[in-house]
Amino acid sequence: PDIDESGLANHSGDIGENGLYNTLELSDDYNNTQGKAYDKINSIFKLIDSDNDTLYNGSNASPMGIDFDYRDNNNSKPIFTISDISKKEGDSGVTNFEFKVSINRTTGHGITFKYKTLNGNSSNNLENAISGSDYTSVNEDINITRDITTKTITIPVIGDTDIEDDEKFLLKAFNINGADRSSFVATGIIINDDSAISWGTPTDLDEDNDGILDEIEFGDYPNLVQNPSFEIDDCMDTTRFPNAFTGRDGTFVGNDYNNNQIANWNYTSNIDCWVEGHSFALTDYGTQYIDLQGNLKVYGSGSEKIVEQNHLTQTITTVPGKTYRFSFWWGEDVGHKVGEPIIFTMKVIDATNNTMLSNETLRETAEGRDTSTYAGPNTWYNYEAFFVATSTQTKLDFSATPPAGNLSAGADIDMVSVKEVADHDEDGVPDFLDLDSDNDGIPDNIEAQTTQDYIPPSGVEDDRGVDTAYNGVSLTPVDTDSDGVPDFIDTDSDNDGTPDIDESGLANHSGDIGENGLYNTLELSDDYNNTQG
Repeated sequence: PDIDESGLANHSGDIGENGLYNTLELSDDYNNTQGKAYDKINSIFKLIDSDNDTLYNGSNASPMGIDFDYRDNNNSKPIFTISDISKKEGDSGVTNFEFKVSINRTTGHGITFKYKTLNGNSSNNLENAISGSDYTSVNEDINITRDITTKTITIPVIGDTDIEDDEKFLLKAFNINGADRSSFVATGIIINDDSAISWGTPTDLDEDNDGILDEIEFGDYPNLVQNPSFEIDDCMDTTRFPNAFTGRDGTFVGNDYNNNQIANWNYTSNIDCWVEGHSFALTDYGTQYIDLQGNLKVYGSGSEKIVEQNHLTQTITTVPGKTYRFSFWWGEDVGHKVGEPIIFTMKVIDATNNTMLSNETLRETAEGRDTSTYAGPNTWYNYEAFFVATSTQTKLDFSATPPAGNLSAGADIDMVSVKEVADHDEDGVPDFLDLDSDNDGIPDNIEAQTTQDYIPPSGVEDDRGVDTAYNGVSLTPVDTDSDGVPDFIDTDSDNDGTPDIDESGLANHSGDIGENGLYNTLELSDDYNNTQG
């Protein structure tokens, strides 16, 4: 009770006319309304606030040393934090990044602070988000009232379809009053969710549903990657690979041992070239494959330790605006144990260091040594994607991250391929997504068949992504004039000198080209549901 906490020695006796105890009043009237308490106020209510949060310490208030204020038995300042956030940006509009401000307990007065956004501070400028183009900047004040422990700060992130690295921006709180610190910085990571072209799935063999397999519509173009399956060098040859522990299982290549090279490829640290069939797993392409992380180079120790991850790279020649099919095979390394993670990272970069295919990390779980005692990639995984070149020089970059506590089990790679994808009518829609690959107004589904034996698509796909109307196989494109060019990409299919576009009988084949490659005037819908137009 306050009567016990007042610090006044004698509060008994009669109550005066003014309502105060006679022993505590200066006069029994209304001239001295503060009574005798006024004389003791400095000593009685000299309360300590050691954490400067305006709540006086209940545990050591002088002079009585008892709890004067039930609200504050904690002499330390409340802990102030803001959570980091990582989120995909979206292709358009705004994605809200909601940063959570947290206080570990209520306060008697609340907490005030200012906050603002800052561009990222990475040494790689491509990893820094920019105000105005990547997110909307803010610079505001905020007040967390005394009975609140959480607050949300919303930062609008601007969606786009640009191919970028993951980008960082900062949210800085400053001039913090009433908490355990004066400033705090949280990080926002804008995750790139765009690829140069988002289509292309190995399980769908007919992406545009026209009955013609993608493999046919891709066209027959050479692989632009040199030494794609690492077979040029004999990795068991001690003359070719001296000072490298070279033997029947392969060789070590890298700065820790030698300056040996793998033909047509560059590396930054250490790699291994493995040979199949003795101790190590088999490969579908040739007899050799590369371990991306021969051995992590480690410099220094403690807080100054630097770990150098190897990058395997090759630069190829490309044509800006052309679409390319990019693929490779990858798997665990010979040093992986059962259940350990396989972490493989790749990206495709143009001549100005812009990323055309995102810095993508692939993950699987290692199987370890199998019953045949082979170590390494007993299961090979296939990656496939498409990109549009933006420069004449395109760099392929591969790296791997070993499991915790392991410096050398990276990931293995084999058969790297980059091939141009056919776009015969050069309308920007590659043939395997173009319902009219030669732009003559006649859909590929019709030109791939004879008129008298035409079978329309059913609209139902089998587990390969091929229309069931074609008996679980696919269409074999017709070549009416036997010139080696199938009708669906032949602008004069019967070789009579009159273009098919004039012989089609379609009244209007002008206008805009839809996303599916058909003239808008000749399609039933701008998608792949009505492939015959």
